[in-house]
Amino acid sequence: MIFYIYMCSVDVNYRRELLMSALKLFRCSRGVTGVFFIVVLLILVPAVCPASSAVDPLSENERAWLSRHDGKIRLGHDPNARPVDYLDEKGQFKGLAADYVRLIEKRLNFKFDILKIDTWDEVLRRAKNREVDVLCTFTKNEDREKWMHFTEPYLTIKTVILTRNDFTGDLSFEKMDGRVVTFTKGWVVDDYLKKNYSHIKMLPAIDADTAMHNLLTKKADAWITALTVASIKIEDQRVTNLRIAGETDLSFKLAFASRKDRPVLHSILSKGLARISQEERTQIFNKWIHIGQQSIFHNKTFWAVVLSIFGASVIMILTVFAWNKMLKLKVEEKTQALEKERQLFKTIIDRLPLMISRYDPDANILFLNREFESKTGWTTQEVADIDLMEKIYPDPEYRQTAKDYMQKATSEWKEFKVYARSGRVIDSEWSNIRLEDGTNIGIGIDITDQKRTLAEKERLVKELHQSQKMESIGNLAGGIAHDFNNILTSIIGFTELALTETKKGSSLEDSLQEVYAAGKRAKDLVKQILAFARRSDEKTRPIQPAIVAKEVVKFIRSAIPTTVEIRQDIHSESWIMGNATQVHQVLMNLCTNAAHALEDRGGILEIGVTDRFFDSKDVPPDLSNGDYVEIKVSDTGVGIAPDILDSIFEPYFTTKGHGEGTGMGLAMAQGVVEGYGGKITVHSELGKGSTFRIYLPATKKQQAIAPYVKEKLPKGTEHILFVDDETAITKMGSQMLERLGYRVSCRTDSTGALALFRAKPDTFDLVITDMTMPKLTGDMLAVELMQIRPDIPVILCTGYSKKVSDRTASQIGIKAFAYKPMVMSDLAQTVRKVLDGTTHQVKTASNTRGTA
Repeated sequence: MIFYIYMCSVDVNYRRELLMSALKLFRCSRGVTGVFFIVVLLILVPAVCPASSAVDPLSENERAWLSRHDGKIRLGHDPNARPVDYLDEKGQFKGLAADYVRLIEKRLNFKFDILKIDTWDEVLRRAKNREVDVLCTFTKNEDREKWMHFTEPYLTIKTVILTRNDFTGDLSFEKMDGRVVTFTKGWVVDDYLKKNYSHIKMLPAIDADTAMHNLLTKKADAWITALTVASIKIEDQRVTNLRIAGETDLSFKLAFASRKDRPVLHSILSKGLARISQEERTQIFNKWIHIGQQSIFHNKTFWAVVLSIFGASVIMILTVFAWNKMLKLKVEEKTQALEKERQLFKTIIDRLPLMISRYDPDANILFLNREFESKTGWTTQEVADIDLMEKIYPDPEYRQTAKDYMQKATSEWKEFKVYARSGRVIDSEWSNIRLEDGTNIGIGIDITDQKRTLAEKERLVKELHQSQKMESIGNLAGGIAHDFNNILTSIIGFTELALTETKKGSSLEDSLQEVYAAGKRAKDLVKQILAFARRSDEKTRPIQPAIVAKEVVKFIRSAIPTTVEIRQDIHSESWIMGNATQVHQVLMNLCTNAAHALEDRGGILEIGVTDRFFDSKDVPPDLSNGDYVEIKVSDTGVGIAPDILDSIFEPYFTTKGHGEGTGMGLAMAQGVVEGYGGKITVHSELGKGSTFRIYLPATKKQQAIAPYVKEKLPKGTEHILFVDDETAITKMGSQMLERLGYRVSCRTDSTGALALFRAKPDTFDLVITDMTMPKLTGDMLAVELMQIRPDIPVILCTGYSKKVSDRTASQIGIKAFAYKPMVMSDLAQTVRKVLDGTTHQVKTASNTRGTA
């Protein structure tokens, strides 16, 4: 073994010391063996240990300076120029230049302070600023000599031009016109090109890897670099589509360079470099650069050593061979048995639909079964080079929790979220087993699909409950609308009748006009109630956000604590195209969220609705110029954390506790607003509160309710049967029709009306009947009437009904709808059209169904 170390040693002094130690060791040997080793030493020492002087090559001043600066001389090098100089994966300085540096340190008995700098460009910058004292692989040129001293070059490397295989010609600097050339910034190539070929398009790279990447990705057409660097990079990265397209007259003449202001350091480096023999230089070169390497069989020292130890080696080899032969047979038997067991075990665990891993006592994963690999995308081959726990549990605290659980090796199942290579999160349950020999096994079950199914089921149940709740509210709202329309029918109808008999311009006429206008406003309110009752059936139509906002304020006031002050600033008269129910839900959601933020300490909740006009200078992102209605909901609550502000509009995202929120409110609000062509924004500060702004395109301004104007209406003399269970409506309808010239028979009971019609079916020209009546509804009455007389026209009146649609009414044979509250002009037009036979399908007595 000593001889082997001796052969591999480069340092001559070290060889001498090794031989002296061996001599002392064998002094105690007896017999033939002792004599044999003494003879070998006598042969080897003169052959391979040239005499060396013990005289210090440095002057007294140089030695004193070096002693003062031992360990303080800052040495810079290229971190990515393998094999000349580089940092390995552990951050250690390696390469041909590193071996020169260590030999100089050993010859002169001192240490450099070897700096670890990320890029060569940064090394040069620091050297120019005198933050680096020595550069170990520097090529001299005119500019660099101004600020650095250079030793004699210790290595010369050719510079070559590389291209991709898709370029077939040869290249030189003179043929680079129109081509992009890449190189490592700060290398001698950089200065050379800028000085001599400034017309060439240059793409400097931060290091050799980046330069090669520029060429491979076609950002550059050629890469100029040292031949050694190119060969190593191409070999390491297994690149097959690059080739050498030409050589240059430029070479890297590598030398040690030191600061200009420290000439003594230059002298020390020159003397240290001179102490390295040519044999040592050749060995360093052949170690790192495998080009034209001299065969070891041409080395005289090699043959001297081989001949000296040949005899002892033969005996040793024969003994070891016999012993190894016997051991090999035993090992092969054991290995085959173990391999069978291993294959059986691996086959079993690979077939199991479970994620199985083996890990050490520190919870470092060592093995994965096929299911684990399939689920996560990581393989057993990769776990040796990476910290898999860091990959599958990115959060440090969460990862530590998982490690603690794994080290307990409990059979209790616990849920963890595992991150796959793709970034997908796997919900899983884990249990751990510790075998008798200390082996730790983790067993996991993927429960992602089960959790997703359970979450979807819970969501559907919540939606069902919400749907049932909204249906109940809708039915209640529809009933209220029906009763209210009956009342409005009497109010508006009798007011119209009174206005026809009132002197124009009188105070009574003015009062009746106010009653008429109030009735019309109440009619608009019923429209919103009816829209809420029908919900999804309601199409977008002109609505006033200001009216909806006022209703929300009234509702929310009774639902939140008195510690919350509500302020309103509603000054809009504009209309938008939308759905009143949806806008109501959006505002309720924003107000409820604001109230939730204020529930602990109280504060101010403000709702504002204003008209805005945006031109190209101030229009918010994603909106066009024009008129908008701005709705603002703000609070002085706790605010929203910046790290989650971008996530609040995502479906199912919520900061509320379990059972307090679904995470759908803001997602729904954003969907409604953007569906109207609008935009919702949010601004929030922790501890100060949040402000939501909604911008909706305006369609038109509010129009004043037109006063009642007496007009000439179509009349007739036909006989009409008018049926309604409300006495006031029957009376009002009768008076309206009689003023139009018709003969009217009224009934407040549908069964009584049927009996009257059955007794005298030919005396009636038209039947007008209410829909909602006890015993016999309007549609059922119509069917009975038509069975008696198929040609009798029927007009169906209703305040609200989900039972009869336009289609079903047409199938029954009903000629028209008249929606309450009825207006005299609409009723007159509808009656005349039905009697004249100009209606071929069901028509309504107003422009908007469910509003008249």
